Amino acid sequence: MTYEDFEKAISTARLNRYLNACLGDKLKALELYRLNIELSQEFYAILSLFEIALRNTINEHYTIQFNDKEWLKNQCTGTGFLNNVVFSTQYKSRRKVDEAVRNLGMGYTHDRLVAAISLGFWVSLFAPMQFRIAGQTLHKIFINRPKGISAKDLYKDLLLILEFRNRIAHYEPICFNINHQKDLAYAQQHYDLIVEKTNWMGFTARNFFDGLDNIQQTIITVSAF
Repeated sequence: MTYEDFEKAISTARLNRYLNACLGDKLKALELYRLNIELSQEFYAILSLFEIALRNTINEHYTIQFNDKEWLKNQCTGTGFLNNVVFSTQYKSRRKVDEAVRNLGMGYTHDRLVAAISLGFWVSLFAPMQFRIAGQTLHKIFINRPKGISAKDLYKDLLLILEFRNRIAHYEPICFNINHQKDLAYAQQHYDLIVEKTNWMGFTARNFFDGLDNIQQTIITVSAF
């Protein structure tokens, strides 16, 4: 496919970032675009495992804290923390749960509900006010976190991972810096965050991602291009 045909399909605005980073070299711009896709694909595997581990660990924590295997649905009613006005208005947490329950219909189970809710919901549980209303215990799921790491610190890093995950989901580049130059520091930073938080949850990232993590080599390949 020619550059012009690819540009027509992808859009000039999207491809121009790669063209500018390659100093106007169209062939290199096409190759860099494809390399960015490869890097995003590599991240997809470990991001999916991280997301599943995070939500399941949160679920286990609150199942024990509330002594309730249906805590997610039940905390949206009465005095439940997800029924608090902060959750129901600012973060719309209760609405997200209610919508997921309705969508599951007759196929509802608690486990399916946990899987149906997006990463953004789980990350928002660490937001300062929500963390406080829910009992100020959620940071304990990161059993290997260094001393002095607060829930606020965790929330900040989880937001960065969420933003990174959403960039990949929306096919945005992860191989540039803020000056639109080819730079893999952004990807490396978020890889390090994912590995760190996985280890802090008590899973050894090296083993957890075994056979799926080729990110460091891909970063080297893209950097050398």
